Amino acid sequence: MDKTHVKAAAEAVLFASEQPINIKSLASILEISEKEAKWVLEEIKAFYENREAGVQLSQLADGYLFTTKEAYAAYIEKSLNESRSASLSYAALETLSVIAYKQPVTRNEIERIRGVNVDRTVATLLERQLIKEASRMDAPGRPILYGTTQHFLVYFGLNCLEDLPDLPKDAEVMIEEEEEEKENGE
Repeated sequence: MDKTHVKAAAEAVLFASEQPINIKSLASILEISEKEAKWVLEEIKAFYENREAGVQLSQLADGYLFTTKEAYAAYIEKSLNESRSASLSYAALETLSVIAYKQPVTRNEIERIRGVNVDRTVATLLERQLIKEASRMDAPGRPILYGTTQHFLVYFGLNCLEDLPDLPKDAEVMIEEEEEEKENGE
């Protein structure tokens, strides 16, 4: 397969995908080496960066996905006629933040930090596939431990959890105090 054909095939695969595709998967799909797949991705990414296009090839969640450029967000919102209900509430964002920074974390830990019941909020975040049941804690009752999903990374435009912004100092102090209380059995 010549380079032009490989590039076009990769572009088609990426365009049709709803989830980020990693280099290994793309190489397997196109039946090329991972080195060639990486080259193809770099070529496609550069092609869209160097022209006035509404889309770009973004690296998200350890893979690549076509996304729209932020400059055209207002037009996209208008065309999709997005309603306010599609966005996350303050309570959902706060709960999601606790999970993202403290994962894996139990529902009780989230409630202790937030100071309110989070049953409905956790159900909403699970439904929207922003969080998942990561495992169970080895403790009485075996409580569920929650963590973020790949969809969380894509939703917030992150490549990995290390891309999360640093916590403000007062939040770090609160988390440290919470962990000390937990260790001391308070």
